[in-house]
Amino acid sequence: MLKKSKIIAAVLVFAMLFSTITSAAQAVNEQGAWVALDENNPIELGIGKVIQMPIGTITPDAVFEFEAMPISVDGVDYNNDEEEPNMPQLNTGNMTVSFDSTNAASEPNANNIISVTKTTDNIFAGVTFPHAGIFIYEITETSFTNPELDDETNPHDFVSYSMAIYRIRVYVVNTADFADTYVHAVGIFQVVLDDGTELEGEGTKLSQITFTNNYVRTNGAIDPDDPDPVTESTLSISKTVAGDLANRDRYFNFNVALDIPILVEEIPEYYRAYIVENGVVINPVNNADDSLIDSDAGGYYIRVSTTAPTAFSLKHGQRLVFVNTPVGTSYTVDETATPDYTPSFVITTNNVIADEATGEVGGALGTDIQFVGHLVNRADFTNNRVSAVPTGLNINNLPFVGLIILAVGALILFVAVKSRKRDTAIYR
Repeated sequence: MLKKSKIIAAVLVFAMLFSTITSAAQAVNEQGAWVALDENNPIELGIGKVIQMPIGTITPDAVFEFEAMPISVDGVDYNNDEEEPNMPQLNTGNMTVSFDSTNAASEPNANNIISVTKTTDNIFAGVTFPHAGIFIYEITETSFTNPELDDETNPHDFVSYSMAIYRIRVYVVNTADFADTYVHAVGIFQVVLDDGTELEGEGTKLSQITFTNNYVRTNGAIDPDDPDPVTESTLSISKTVAGDLANRDRYFNFNVALDIPILVEEIPEYYRAYIVENGVVINPVNNADDSLIDSDAGGYYIRVSTTAPTAFSLKHGQRLVFVNTPVGTSYTVDETATPDYTPSFVITTNNVIADEATGEVGGALGTDIQFVGHLVNRADFTNNRVSAVPTGLNINNLPFVGLIILAVGALILFVAVKSRKRDTAIYR
């Protein structure tokens, strides 16, 4: 995964009509520009910031900064004169927005992506324009403003920065008494989106200045290149075999399917999954096809595909352990039917344990779609086989059985005697 990640939905630029306009006394004209109703209610403009994350992700502690570069006024380029520039800098103190874990995210969309939206304060606050006119500014986002998240040696946090560019026209007019000026209207007339799409013309009625970032978090191994699968995991699948007739040397067959969050720009062909038994990583020669087995610093592992289900097997006391699946990864696990065994499982997501699900004796059993969270994520399967009810006589009931046999025998003898007497009477 790269630090630079393309934005999934450029349409978010237009998604929240007027949400960056903080003044109630203004409107949008037919050309899509924001227009103040009067000089007592000048235009106020904030910059929108959206963080997109896979479902289940905790909003990171992050700061995002923006820059409004002066371009020209009434067709004259910005002169950058320190003593008397022909264009003012916009309010740099209001060019920052901060996020933290307390910021609640939206409901997930169809791609299981959640988002948090914030807006800066008014970027025109306290700005004095030297005269009336049309002032053009170019607004961009500053990259790499979060050292901990941006650190290339950090294997767990991946954040993108928006490459969008907005050019706006700021219409500054005189007050009625010509004693002052105020921002009467703002129009976005040129936009370059993150995917490189260029839009021009206030007639497009662009309704918001919004910069969108993607954030993906991977928990698990401190060093994913040198993991300890015994104690470090993002997801594990275990097997317990129970019952007085259970065979704990038997292997039970499964299929696991992974769906990696769409915000992960570089999705690998497979993720590593290790078999842990009795506190050690073992060679999974009995757990998967030889073609799927490889090894690294963590030991032997199974290559679990990111595009199709992967078959594996487990016996009692074994776990299939992943060490680097991102938060928001969805998965399903299906166990093949095994005669005489009753399957069940318990799912733990983000350290929250769900109710047990139980199948039929000798039947198959599979999970619904589950999502990897920040904390403990497990799918614990159990197969139970108990003694069958024995057939035949119970010695405790033998006296009663004997009485029944005697009664039936006496009845048969009585009928036989009566029948013989009747036959003898006929032949006399």
